[in-house]
Amino acid sequence: MRGGNWFAGLTDTSTFILLLAAGWHCCQSQTPSSLPASPNRTFGYFNATSQVTLPSSTWNLQNTKEVTFRTCMPDGTFLLQTAASVSTGGAHHFKLYLSNGTVVFQWSLGTGSSIYNISTGSNLANNQQYTVRLTFFLGVINLYVLQQSVIKYSATVANSTFNSNLLSAVISSTDLLVGQNFTGCLFYGPGVNFALALVAANVAWNTCPLQTRSGCSEGKDPLPPQ
Repeated sequence: MRGGNWFAGLTDTSTFILLLAAGWHCCQSQTPSSLPASPNRTFGYFNATSQVTLPSSTWNLQNTKEVTFRTCMPDGTFLLQTAASVSTGGAHHFKLYLSNGTVVFQWSLGTGSSIYNISTGSNLANNQQYTVRLTFFLGVINLYVLQQSVIKYSATVANSTFNSNLLSAVISSTDLLVGQNFTGCLFYGPGVNFALALVAANVAWNTCPLQTRSGCSEGKDPLPPQ
């Protein structure tokens, strides 16, 4: 078509309307917002549609990863990081999440690798505040659940004779995803710095409405998604 109006060749009115509708839908779609780095973001309320991306992160299991949470929902992901494996040509991942009120650390290492889980704790979706700490000390990787700085639950993840391949496992230079499918409050900790977040979706920063409420209503978050 040469010159003239761009839609002059459209003889079907319905086609033109569909094109307009598609363009409107595209422009109205919600997308995660880009954020400037800010030291003021230390915690936030997530509503199951929320997610925070910490770019170019490194998850070295010999360094501590820690996140504090408060929820009434029994399932949701705290942290997830994946990467392609140069040595195997496949992918591996580390994941820290809540499943039926229990804290789980999950991992896989490369193509053909099974998915493994280590879990600890129970009944943690009770609107009380807990800290999950994955840490390395004296050749041992441990998973802890603490409340008011006191260890309530613990599990050994790896040592020289048990899951020893994890002692040198590292995922680097990929996005660390925080809060997928999680409803409740998440607070930053070592290795989880919200101040460095460059992308976030549907997070209410520096507020935790659950702190002003006691207990849960029938095991559900007392606040609807916002």
